[in-house]
Amino acid sequence: MTTTLTTFEARVSALLEDTLHKVFPVATIDEGIRQALSDYGNLLGVTVNIDGLDGAVTKTLPNLYDAVIVAGAAGYAARSHVVGMTGLAPVGTVVLQAAFNTWAQNQLAAYHKALDQLWQVSQRALSTQPYDTDHSWLFPDESTDTQGGSDNPYKF
Repeated sequence: MTTTLTTFEARVSALLEDTLHKVFPVATIDEGIRQALSDYGNLLGVTVNIDGLDGAVTKTLPNLYDAVIVAGAAGYAARSHVVGMTGLAPVGTVVLQAAFNTWAQNQLAAYHKALDQLWQVSQRALSTQPYDTDHSWLFPDESTDTQGGSDNPYKF
């Protein structure tokens, strides 16, 4: 099953506990998704898309990493909300603003830790050969052939 922008928006909204978008408008959530995708793409040196975001018609993000992007998008959306609250909120909501800020910072810290782990895994995968590159056992050299070369089934 391919995850679309609508699915991502719903998952981020659920994580933010705002499925009716009373606090976090869809535009704020979409921007959080863009930022998280950009982080992922910059880290791994790839371009990633999800179906429905900025005109993309296919999803290039592996499904395995959807949850990481959702976590990052939620953190970015919460941080954006805190910035939007600054200077506009009545004095009584300063505590609420601080709580949003703390949650956003914790969410983004967990997200960046997950991205770091993805990067480490990708580096290990790049440095590990998927197969044995030493094929000398397949075609033994005559100088090391203890059978005199005549009985070597690999000699052509």
